[in-house]
Amino acid sequence: MGAELWLTGTGLTRQQIAQAGRTVFHFAEAYGAAAREQQGQTIPSRLPTENEVGVVIDNAMLAVEKLRDVRDMINRINTDRLRENGGRKGLDDDDTVMYGDGMKQAYSITEVKKRRGVSLSQTCHMGEVRG
Repeated sequence: MGAELWLTGTGLTRQQIAQAGRTVFHFAEAYGAAAREQQGQTIPSRLPTENEVGVVIDNAMLAVEKLRDVRDMINRINTDRLRENGGRKGLDDDDTVMYGDGMKQAYSITEVKKRRGVSLSQTCHMGEVRG
């Protein structure tokens, strides 16, 4: 069921996210150009109108809503897979996290050397190699 939702439901969602994103992007580009021209002084004729700002806010909210819909759809698909596998994780479940949540913490330089098997006595000190 989840895969069918993904195939049939994402066409419109993808278009809506893309269009909303383009609207926000174009607004940011135009407003940024106007701000550069103003050089510290506000030129009222170059400011966006309340209506333009409202349209951008609506588009940003639409993009957020549609992205949440996509996230919910992915969660439903993963839940369906888990249920189909009898509660066992599938082989590709470790690869599903893409942005931030599943990233490992960075190691300090000392930890990296320890993980590589490099001891501090083997490193260069004041131009001299020990070890």
